[in-house]
Amino acid sequence: MDLFWEYHWVSIFYYKALDANGVTPGIIDGDNRFMAFNLGVKGSIKKIKYKAILSHISYVGWFGSEYVNKPTQTSGIFEVTDMNVLKLPLEISIGTAFDTGTYRPVNFGGFIKLTKRGTL
Repeated sequence: MDLFWEYHWVSIFYYKALDANGVTPGIIDGDNRFMAFNLGVKGSIKKIKYKAILSHISYVGWFGSEYVNKPTQTSGIFEVTDMNVLKLPLEISIGTAFDTGTYRPVNFGGFIKLTKRGTL
C-alpha cells in the first residue's frame, strides 16, 4: 500500500493510503481548480518582529463540472515576536488566525510559541 504526503487546509502534512484505483479517499471536489490571491507583510520595530498574511481563494470546481456559485475562502494570520525575552536566548510569539467564507466553516484561533535561539 503506497502512502504519500498531501496538503489539506485542515492539516499540513498527514498521509492517507491510496485505494485500489490509486485515489486518496476524502478529496474534496472544489480542491481541483482554484484561483488565489495572497498578500503578506513582514518586518520589525526595534526588537519586535511582525508578520501578517492574507489570502483569498475562489474555487472553480472540477474540469467540465464547474460550480455555478463559486465558493470562496478568506484566511489570515498575524504574528508578533519578541526577540529579547528576559535577556535569554528565547523568542516568544503570539498570534491569531482566521478563516471565513462559503467553502469551509468559519474559524478563529490564537497561539503562543516559545523558540530557543542559538546553540547550546
